[in-house]
Amino acid sequence: MRRLDRLARDRGLASLWVKCDDRSGPLYGGNKPRKLEFLLGEARRRGRRSVLTFGGIGTHHGLATAICARQAGLRTILVLIPQPVTDHVRRNLLLDHAYGAELHLVPSVIAAAATAVALRFRGLVKGTGRK
Repeated sequence: MRRLDRLARDRGLASLWVKCDDRSGPLYGGNKPRKLEFLLGEARRRGRRSVLTFGGIGTHHGLATAICARQAGLRTILVLIPQPVTDHVRRNLLLDHAYGAELHLVPSVIAAAATAVALRFRGLVKGTGRK
């Protein structure tokens, strides 16, 4: 949190604060780690060893998952669909790899769903039902 005294004063407010998501977590800033804390905790509670998620090849959700899952002792599987390749996208892909994510590049959303089913049948990803 950061206090904005001058803006508060200009607006006639007693105080004004802004939440700084870029500083919200030591591993990855923003709102994604807050959601992942619950999802990864539930995966561990269920005895899972890996998590799977989807997105474009430069997905920030995928990168946040790879970083936070590694910290939680879980393997990350990313099923990625095309998007324009920029320096930023390349950087995220390199970071996905550096954090140990298993990358599956597919040509479309339909192929992503088919890949998830194939991974499930090969036993690489457990179902979501309770043990």
